[in-house]
Amino acid sequence: MAHNFGIDFFIYEWYFNALVSPGGENLNSALQITSTLPDRHGMQFAMMYVSGGPFYVDASNWTSAVNEWVGYMTDRDYFRVNGKPLFIVDNVGATRAAFGSPSAVQAALQQLRNAAVAQGLPGVYIVGGFGVPDGTIGQSSLSPGFSIAGQDGFDAIAFLGYPFAQPPINGMRPFSDLSAAGHWTWDQAALISPLPFIPTAMDGWDPRPWDERASTGELMWYNRTHKKLRRSSATQSLGQIPTHSCALSLHPFHQLSSSHPGMKWEKEITCSLP
Repeated sequence: MAHNFGIDFFIYEWYFNALVSPGGENLNSALQITSTLPDRHGMQFAMMYVSGGPFYVDASNWTSAVNEWVGYMTDRDYFRVNGKPLFIVDNVGATRAAFGSPSAVQAALQQLRNAAVAQGLPGVYIVGGFGVPDGTIGQSSLSPGFSIAGQDGFDAIAFLGYPFAQPPINGMRPFSDLSAAGHWTWDQAALISPLPFIPTAMDGWDPRPWDERASTGELMWYNRTHKKLRRSSATQSLGQIPTHSCALSLHPFHQLSSSHPGMKWEKEITCSLP
């Protein structure tokens, strides 16, 4: 069904210590099930390594994680960018903290690329992400994250989302505020990113079911309809971004927020840059 609606691939979050969640739920089950399906009906998939909290991979476990990741990448349906398997690290800052220095992160990422080459792949296209600081739209708050990604050996930069970029409030904001935040991240990337940037267009944000709040405690969400999404400046502007390929990707992922598990679906439009 997803492929029939023009969706090219799913990105699954991958967790080290995947059974740490309340109740021992296997957070990697969706990826594992997808990898064993005999017929994916034209859909492709990729992985995003969740590098924070209890899920980060330290140096002693990195080789085993690399071997598991490359095992997925050899699948014929694994999504590729510029011919290379796509691999996303959700937080470049957490990865830097886990390894201790830019050179150590560079070596770890190169180990992943080398392991892929050893399996007959042309390398790995590694994308680094980081969180947009709460309430900092219009400020120069993204420079540290861009700098870390540029120093540590990533190929490109992307954001999972930017729901709290606007000043947090208790209650609902108009969808136009979310669209404006997206445009701001794009503008900042054009100005200061040392690497290619993969723009993200969020189709909404409503964390009330799992009660995810801003760092200052506010519970904020955005109103939206399909018409508002279609008219939003963010989605209309995607055609103006110079890219080699664009895909609409649907992100299902488990999120542990304040020890409260919830399933979130987040639709993003991502464009892969060279």
